[in-house]
Amino acid sequence: MGEEAMKNSPAVLMYGTDVRLLQTRGWLLEASGYRALTAMDLPQLEWMAMREPVEVLILCHSLSAVAMERALAWVKERMPHMHTLVMAAGNGPLAGARPDAVLEPLAGPAKLLSMVGELAGHQMTAHRPVPAAEVLGLAG
Repeated sequence: MGEEAMKNSPAVLMYGTDVRLLQTRGWLLEASGYRALTAMDLPQLEWMAMREPVEVLILCHSLSAVAMERALAWVKERMPHMHTLVMAAGNGPLAGARPDAVLEPLAGPAKLLSMVGELAGHQMTAHRPVPAAEVLGLAG
């Protein structure tokens, strides 16, 4: 996808602490036509969310329940239009603000893309299964 077309693509902001997970999900989202943005801490998330028109925030299961709650509370207070998706894997129950959707991290890439498309309110590409080799840039 060209640089100009990518600027007009819906932005998805991912917040987590595992660089490899964020990078892999970013490749998947970009291969499906989204602009993938990442934040590794709350101040970075706040800066990115204020700077870019983000449609969906994904909270990675690498975050603690406390970090998720803080991020959700900030988004619900400051950016109520932004949709939130929590990748939950035993992070503990969230006591505060509720996300728009919850996804088990092992649900697979097709389910992640489907939920992001649903939350963003549109379908990007025809969410074809993307082979791992293609996502990792190993396709020949």
